[in-house]
Amino acid sequence: MAGLERAYEQFLTNSDPDRSREEQLNKPLELTIDVRLQNILNEEIERTAKEFSAKGAVGIIANPNNGEILAFVSKPDFDPHYPNLAKPEELFNMASLGIYEMGSVFKALTMAVAFDVNCITMNDAYDTSYLKVGGFNIKDTHYIPGWHSVSEIFLHSSNTGATQIIFEVGKQQFKEYLKKLGLLDQLKIEIPERGTPLFPSDKRWSDLTTAIMSYGYGLSVIYPTKDQYVSQAASVQVKTEEVEGAAEECVKKEALDDTHDSVVTGATSSGGEDLATDSLMSEVPVIGADNIS
Repeated sequence: MAGLERAYEQFLTNSDPDRSREEQLNKPLELTIDVRLQNILNEEIERTAKEFSAKGAVGIIANPNNGEILAFVSKPDFDPHYPNLAKPEELFNMASLGIYEMGSVFKALTMAVAFDVNCITMNDAYDTSYLKVGGFNIKDTHYIPGWHSVSEIFLHSSNTGATQIIFEVGKQQFKEYLKKLGLLDQLKIEIPERGTPLFPSDKRWSDLTTAIMSYGYGLSVIYPTKDQYVSQAASVQVKTEEVEGAAEECVKKEALDDTHDSVVTGATSSGGEDLATDSLMSEVPVIGADNIS
């Protein structure tokens, strides 16, 4: 026995000690699952998994307004009429037990948090040519050298840009937002098969950890959490009041010298043309433990 059937066994067998017999007999168990959406999603996930010869596949449809799960599919699965024939991989619920790194979709959350604490504006710009954190180079898959606005950094999915933006927020404040969004907690859902996020302990949470988390790595979360919380952050539903004193704790990096600041307002035009001077472009920001809060 597993899933909702296991979670609500007492309810379904009228043996719940906290409910009277009359309540147990007259109140049915109502789920948020929509059978129509469940069937459609199941067919699409199965078709796509076969098309790409995938070892596993997950599909979830959620109500973005309240987080209700409308459809929930994990492949491979098994025939519930013959659970004794199920293989171990078929019994593993990838939708609730599996944990995954989000990748670049996490940059939407990075941007939302930075805007929410007023650390950045749309007119701010960053040099994405080169960046080093804790002795390691931060690289972009699609290299875009020069100074770029916040919107361009998001458009081009720049890792170096996202890293500099999250350092504006600050490591501690960033962690507080992750906690408030539930990304560091076990999934809160009724079924008993629930995964637990993987992330470094406080002692091992370094500047490099914060850097790679800004663009979706170093933090593995449960799939429904990814769908629900990232969509909320992308809609800028993160509220400043959820983190006390967020604006006051906003970390501002100091300029590396008088002529080279890692954040320059209005350094690029709307078309992305580099307007920085030769003296600015002759140097690149090197960020390490000494100058990161």
